[in-house]
Amino acid sequence: MTKVVKARDFIYANGNIVDGVKVDHTLGEGSWVPTLNQFAQKLGLLSFDSFRMLVVDFMHECKLGTWKALFTHLLRLLHALPRGSELVAALDSRYRDLVPTFGNGMICKFSNNTSDMKRLAAHDFEDILQVFLCYP
Repeated sequence: MTKVVKARDFIYANGNIVDGVKVDHTLGEGSWVPTLNQFAQKLGLLSFDSFRMLVVDFMHECKLGTWKALFTHLLRLLHALPRGSELVAALDSRYRDLVPTFGNGMICKFSNNTSDMKRLAAHDFEDILQVFLCYP
């Protein structure tokens, strides 16, 4: 919290710009911004780290391109195994038949062949990853 207060002093007391070198250097690594947060202020007095309770979206931790490349590589490995076509068909079947639809705006039914990876948006790859992590 002291980083934010110090950065705000640079901006409001000393007239530095928000995205300037001094403010950026003061905030350091991470996603700190020079905005005071009442939630963090009140809980900070209790030595509670509010950042530890926030849920991390895995797609922000693992870039979409990284996951897409990994999924493609895993599919190539399946194809390379004996009876690889059957294994890929089994994977498609698991995504299509065994994964239930989750709520409104969440994971919808998968297409017939997830392994084709045709016309998939970023949220589709996120759904594939979430199912991959939940249903080994």
